Amino acid sequence: MTSPASGLFAEHIPLNAPVLNAVIAESDIPAVVQAALEALALEKAAFLALADELMVELRPEVARLATELLRNSIHHVWLNRCRLDQKCP
Repeated sequence: MTSPASGLFAEHIPLNAPVLNAVIAESDIPAVVQAALEALALEKAAFLALADELMVELRPEVARLATELLRNSIHHVWLNRCRLDQKCP
């Protein structure tokens, strides 16, 4: 995200992104860059694992809420039908 002070507004962004058209051998990549990329990959994997764990933990609550919502919706539909027919049990 850019701030107004940065001077990077939409009209200053180039339309064409630079493309890497030469394959760089792993041996040509500085060790510090490789380490940073590996750390980023590990951080991404940990983040995705946390998201998966969160989804597993939330699944029962989401199922409960969905069931409750469905029951309430069906109940309201029935009440509205009864009001239209004017013969509620």
